[in-house]
Amino acid sequence: MNRAGFAGAFAVATLLSSLAGAQVPDRRNFDANRLRPALSREGVINVESAETSGHLSVDVALWYNYANDPVVLNEGDDRFASLLKDRHDGHLVVSFGVLDMLQFGLDIPVTLEQTRSRRAVRDLGLDELDARGVGDLAFTPKLNLLHQDRVGIDVAALVRVTFPTASPSENYLGERRVTATP
Repeated sequence: MNRAGFAGAFAVATLLSSLAGAQVPDRRNFDANRLRPALSREGVINVESAETSGHLSVDVALWYNYANDPVVLNEGDDRFASLLKDRHDGHLVVSFGVLDMLQFGLDIPVTLEQTRSRRAVRDLGLDELDARGVGDLAFTPKLNLLHQDRVGIDVAALVRVTFPTASPSENYLGERRVTATP
């Protein structure tokens, strides 16, 4: 193939790939749930405590979360449409203490209901959104490095690891890969 033919083929391929990307206005393969509940009773809502629960302790909690307009499309400073208008989520959180300095937590999020705005359906041509399902499973190990009883302050290290278990995976329920957040 000569240079002109190669340049033409490259231009056509570039144009087709940009058109294919333009046909996907609604990417929904991410977790729109903003609540990250604390692992145990030592934490406060979504603020994790550096203290661990203790050896062989078990904490179980059920959480409910409502979000209004967590994913919106703006035009300048004005809201154009709500890609995700209302969302109701539940969380089952279980944690287990090992020794006095190590704790493992598990968060199982479930989306009970979610909808999108009429404007997003009408003006953007998007499908109605009425998805329910299990979100990405989150596993969090927490290691207490300094304990208040001994040094006057609690310090811990933890990392929240999520696994792509969302079903269905393309309705703002979860990521497509494993994630880790300190």
